[in-house]
Amino acid sequence: MENKKMTKKEKFNTLINIVTDLEIDENQKEMLLDFMEHEIDLLEKKNSHKSTKPTKKQAENIELSEKIYNEMEESVYYQPKALAESYNISTQKIVPIMTKLVKEGLITKGKLKGGKVAYFKGEEPKGE
Repeated sequence: MENKKMTKKEKFNTLINIVTDLEIDENQKEMLLDFMEHEIDLLEKKNSHKSTKPTKKQAENIELSEKIYNEMEESVYYQPKALAESYNISTQKIVPIMTKLVKEGLITKGKLKGGKVAYFKGEEPKGE
């Protein structure tokens, strides 16, 4: 059997099924069922209020990626290390930003002689 961890909602639903089948005082049964259904409602309400708004860091990265893209010249190779130095950030931060731009189809990822990774905008530079 698979060891899948149950969520709180699944646990409450299981308890509801168990309590429904129990032969206990109807008042107690109704009180327990109401409690568990109320807890499920609270869980659903809590999950419905989760924000889809980007975090402060995500917003900063989006702004930085737009700035980098707008400042890139057509048909010029940009290496991650050089980009990171020019924007005073780490290469560990620049690579995911550039990868996102590649996935969006705004820039292209290529390789220079020697296998070094580089990014470019527009047509691939010739003779590099």
